[in-house]
Amino acid sequence: MRDRVISVACVLCAVACSDARKGSPVDAGTTDAVNQEDSGLPDVVTCVPSGTACSILPQCGCSTTQSCVVVSAANGVASTACLPAGGVAPFHACNGPTCLKGYQCTSGACAPYCDANTPCENGGECIGGSYLEGGQLKPAGYSICTSNCALEDPASVCGPGLNCVFFYGPKVPHTGCDLAGSGIGVGACATVIDCAAGYACVGQGDCRKWCRLGIDSDCLAGQTCEKLGAEFIVHGVEYGACY
Repeated sequence: MRDRVISVACVLCAVACSDARKGSPVDAGTTDAVNQEDSGLPDVVTCVPSGTACSILPQCGCSTTQSCVVVSAANGVASTACLPAGGVAPFHACNGPTCLKGYQCTSGACAPYCDANTPCENGGECIGGSYLEGGQLKPAGYSICTSNCALEDPASVCGPGLNCVFFYGPKVPHTGCDLAGSGIGVGACATVIDCAAGYACVGQGDCRKWCRLGIDSDCLAGQTCEKLGAEFIVHGVEYGACY
């Protein structure tokens, strides 16, 4: 079985460029949680925004028809604002603050906020947002859930116009919904966002379909799933590309 070498630049761009393409979204200010006295009933948490900023998690400080979202970042610090809540579904394509309440539009898709006390419900990873400032990648001060999408079948989780992209870190390898291109075949990509949904930018700039090693049915008729030069393993499943 031939080894294929994936374009490292494509993978790095997926990590470094994802949030940067959408400007500089960041996290809300610090919040305090005040629990009621123990009365034998479950605790009720009251959200107290910090200063004049609203809180993204838990959502508070805005009206019932508004969502608290991250609107900018500078020097690693996020700014939040109350904006009209949108109606775009989770992990579907967005453009600006058009997501449901409690979701951030990042990398072109609506993703839920998360933290150590609010884990992801979809099997995804809770990762810190980031943005580019002065050519450097800086922490944005908030965290979102990755989609845990299937590389070989983005549409099972990601909305129309989105691809499922592989990320090496920062903690563990994971997948997330990102903007899709239209490239398919030899010489069709410079970065991963050039490739069509279900395809990876590999080799010398070729858009090849993702597949699970040993499962040729992930590929088009007459193609086989071949191992790539680097390992791409998510939740114990190793991925290759169709040739």
